[in-house]
Amino acid sequence: MTVRQPRLRFQAAIALVVLTIGCSSEPSTPEEKAARGDELLRKMSDTLKGAQSFSFTVVESHERVRRNGEKQPYTLKREVVVRRPNRLWSHTTGSDDRDVKVTYDGANVTVVGDKQKIYATIKAPATLDETLDLISERYDLRVVVADFLYSTPYESFAEHNAQGGWVRRTTVDGRSCDEVAYSVKAVDFMLSVTTQEPTLPCLAQITFKEEPGQPVTRLVFSNWNLQAQAPDAQFVANVPQGYEQIPIVERIPKNELKQDAAKAMGVDKK
Repeated sequence: MTVRQPRLRFQAAIALVVLTIGCSSEPSTPEEKAARGDELLRKMSDTLKGAQSFSFTVVESHERVRRNGEKQPYTLKREVVVRRPNRLWSHTTGSDDRDVKVTYDGANVTVVGDKQKIYATIKAPATLDETLDLISERYDLRVVVADFLYSTPYESFAEHNAQGGWVRRTTVDGRSCDEVAYSVKAVDFMLSVTTQEPTLPCLAQITFKEEPGQPVTRLVFSNWNLQAQAPDAQFVANVPQGYEQIPIVERIPKNELKQDAAKAMGVDKK
């Protein structure tokens, strides 16, 4: 399982006025574009927040930057099922020979790698939001799509320093979409959402400006089901007999090490 870095945060710098923009019109001024962008992000967030069980498919295009600066592209296909507040299942395959299933059952996250015949388990908090935060903060893994899995996705995209807003109407795989784009110090971010309600993600693209080579990640969403059937059995870890258990390296925050290094590392002082 790859889990995101600390959440990307984007929000248009919106003037403190109420702007009335009809859905059929295209905003023209910077203020109108900022307001429309914020409106679309909120609508997308409200759609996902209101879905107690949902599923989708995302095809991800990534760039891995080698030490010599060369960019090596690879793709992943991820099937995801979420049941709020504390269930997650995903199956990821990729051009890098990846074949990984992840389950979260409200107590543990279990990662099973079928190609390598390995698995790992992480003790997790009682909600998906807390679990996503834990994995982001304490494990050196990244899943950019995690920003769309929180109970209130809008909070993942909110930052007062962001510059940008609505860009244009566009088409993604035959779907009419509205495109918004924002820029902050660490990243440039673009998101297309469906023009017709319910407002859902169509495509996202992130440029990591502070990383060597400024790699780009592109996500194309499809097969949204906002009333997915998600029985308990969907989220039960299935580790085949003979698979080897491996540890997942934990990244301990510096402030915890300074306060109590032994406790932070789980060392018994006795």
